[in-house]
Amino acid sequence: MSGRLYTLCEGKRDKFFLARLLRERLGTETRLYDMKDLDELIRNQRFSGVAIVDCGGWNEMLKQASKRARDITVNPSELPSATLIIIGDEDHVSVFNFANHYLRNEIERLKSTSKFLEYEIENEMVMVKNLRRAVNTKVVVLTIPNNLESQISNSIKNHNQGFREYGDKRVINLYCEELYGCDEERMMKEDREVIPPLFDTEWSKNIVKHVN
Repeated sequence: MSGRLYTLCEGKRDKFFLARLLRERLGTETRLYDMKDLDELIRNQRFSGVAIVDCGGWNEMLKQASKRARDITVNPSELPSATLIIIGDEDHVSVFNFANHYLRNEIERLKSTSKFLEYEIENEMVMVKNLRRAVNTKVVVLTIPNNLESQISNSIKNHNQGFREYGDKRVINLYCEELYGCDEERMMKEDREVIPPLFDTEWSKNIVKHVN
């Protein structure tokens, strides 16, 4: 991996989960950002470790990843080289949808780039190529089976049978209210019963592997 590493996720819950996962499994220093920080982050701000960006939803995440991958590849003299990792819920995100819809649209939006930008898909990776400058930008698209909400809810239900009758959102709200005063950020950072088991899932291990 060369250059910087940007990890784009759907929302705050994902951001806090990823920060803890990378800290506990890799000892990785993370910097947490919102969408409003993205321009400054990509253009100017220096950071160490991994930048995790909350994009405020899967659609905006895919749009931003496509636009930023295009711009970084087109403007290597202005924008630091980077690898992008997209982490989204499987019920909305796929590598093929990202590449063949979102990325293709962003490339074609700038007519001048469509002549010398191309991309290739290989498993979970999309390589964006600048044919004029021999510059490549790697985008890795990783998914959480179904969605993170259901993963957390199932872990809570496995820990407490009394929650089994409720839907995912209700389960998380009840658990968080009971133990963390409705502070979900605190729950994601401190919980020792239902969050850590998720770090041993295959999808979490795959995220760790790609970041590492």
